[in-house]
Amino acid sequence: MPILKRIVSNPQKRNQYTIIIVDNGVESDFQISVDTFVRHNLYKGMEISTQDLEKIIAEDRIQEAYSAALHYLTYRKRSEKEVREYLLKKEFPSHDIDVTIQRLKNDRYVDDRDFAESYILTAMNTTDKGVEVIRRELETKGIDARIISEKLQIYTDELQIEKAILLAEKYIQRKKQSSLKQLEIQVKDMLRRKGYPFSIIAKAVEPIFREMDGDREQEAIQEQGRKAWKKYRHLPEQERELKVKRYLYRKGFSLDLINDFIHQLQDDM
Repeated sequence: MPILKRIVSNPQKRNQYTIIIVDNGVESDFQISVDTFVRHNLYKGMEISTQDLEKIIAEDRIQEAYSAALHYLTYRKRSEKEVREYLLKKEFPSHDIDVTIQRLKNDRYVDDRDFAESYILTAMNTTDKGVEVIRRELETKGIDARIISEKLQIYTDELQIEKAILLAEKYIQRKKQSSLKQLEIQVKDMLRRKGYPFSIIAKAVEPIFREMDGDREQEAIQEQGRKAWKKYRHLPEQERELKVKRYLYRKGFSLDLINDFIHQLQDDM
């Protein structure tokens, strides 16, 4: 039967011992935590069966995985998938990871429903993300689709519309040279990239553009048109007019507005 020949403290890991055992004249060693050592009342010269020794080593290995997971969870909440991937990177055996994850669930340290709710609230309160971006992020973290759909109800349509309106208005302030048509396309595309559904985008954006008057469009075409007129100044006048008209049409201005602008330029010349 194996005998615990020597117990050596580890100077690099003060919470760990190296146990040296002798079995049929052959020495071997293994590492074990101080907690496991004390819990099993191990001591020098103790006889222990191979089966009991294997159980103690396995128990200590799982405890090490559990401690590593708790350390990982110290910084913020994590999904089950995140914790599992972390332990895999630490090279813990799959069985030990399964046991550790179940223990973390039982102790409520890992709870994907709670994680999803917390993640959504944080995104709502600290970012400009829409529900579709949040949904994709939760999917990458391994959260079940049913949990995601349930918890995303926290992010109501009213809240999404309110945030989308603020984002749209801020964007519009930065794009004073764009035509209304082009600007509406740009605003909708910006909101789509941020993860807002088409139904929310329509409710947020369309009223804004209905209320915008022609003065802004006039200011925009004056700015864009004069820039284009200067750009093509080296061309013959007829070709210059055609180039400017095409340029402004691509920018989303109506043909009537473009023709009025060209006539105004000609009158000023």
